[in-house]
Amino acid sequence: MLRIQNLTKSFDNKQVVSSVSFSVGEEEIFALVGPSGCGKTTILRLIAGLEQADSGRIDLMGNCLSEKKHVVPPEKRNIGFVFQDYALFPHLTVIENVAFGLKNLPKTKRIKKAEDLLEMVQLSDMRHRRTHDLSGGEQQRVALVRSIAPNPKLILLDEPFSSLDAELRESTRLEVHQLLKSVNMSAILVTHDQEEALSFSDQLAVMSEGRIEQIGPPEPIYRSPKTYFVSNFLGKSNIIDGIANGCQVKTKFGYLQITAESFGPVHVSIRPEHFVMKKPNDGYVGTICKRDFKGHDITYQVEFEEYHCFVQTPYDCPFQVGQHVELQAIEAAVVIPKGKVSG
Repeated sequence: MLRIQNLTKSFDNKQVVSSVSFSVGEEEIFALVGPSGCGKTTILRLIAGLEQADSGRIDLMGNCLSEKKHVVPPEKRNIGFVFQDYALFPHLTVIENVAFGLKNLPKTKRIKKAEDLLEMVQLSDMRHRRTHDLSGGEQQRVALVRSIAPNPKLILLDEPFSSLDAELRESTRLEVHQLLKSVNMSAILVTHDQEEALSFSDQLAVMSEGRIEQIGPPEPIYRSPKTYFVSNFLGKSNIIDGIANGCQVKTKFGYLQITAESFGPVHVSIRPEHFVMKKPNDGYVGTICKRDFKGHDITYQVEFEEYHCFVQTPYDCPFQVGQHVELQAIEAAVVIPKGKVSG
């Protein structure tokens, strides 16, 4: 459906997008996730035609949008764009905003389609209000259906939930996801929120410094990060060094099973929730030095000599700071390239 090949872009002699390639399938929600300044919004703007790539190719539905000297203008790309600030027209009503991009239809059909879309997002009763009278979540839904109204082939979402408070962000995210799926729309979401990327997308790409570090379905990427950056960016992880001997590695925390056979010095990644704590018996003993109660769970920091390890447990775990514990891994660790380690 959408195919990006070796996309590169620089500003002021600084490369912000470097040889990026990925594909988005029909009816697929794809997320570009990474820290601020990693190039993800620039990629959206290149796809939309708001910026021109230095090199690379963009194809949509088999048609070339951008390559070398061939560049299709933004208004002819059949792509919708939901900006971070929504970019609604304050002088127009809600229904006028939604109908704005339907000028090719007769007025009666234009209004009817806008009404149908507003009903889908439960905003029919607000169709005659000005946009400044709406909440942030309501404005976000108006911006989305306005982009969907002309039936684009692809919707681009640039940090669409970032201005909402935590509770509203979660509910609005669910509503937007359901809407995109109900209209069989392909979309690309740009976000720096790891939880948002994991829960919202069918496929995601983790970006760092203009490059894609890893790409694939959310769960396999979370469970099997390929780099130190991915391991730590998509949630907290323990990066541990040790000596591998086949399918296990010896560490300062004890022996861990690993997902791929390895030998010699390695670094492995294991998530805090993949450990359980036990009273000391005959294994490696650590000391709890920190306990963060978060309501639905608890995060512990356990020290082993010069090393420390994070452990996430259910809310009712009884261990307290100062107690001695053993750790037991309930999932295999993942070997990653050498880099910074815990300690």
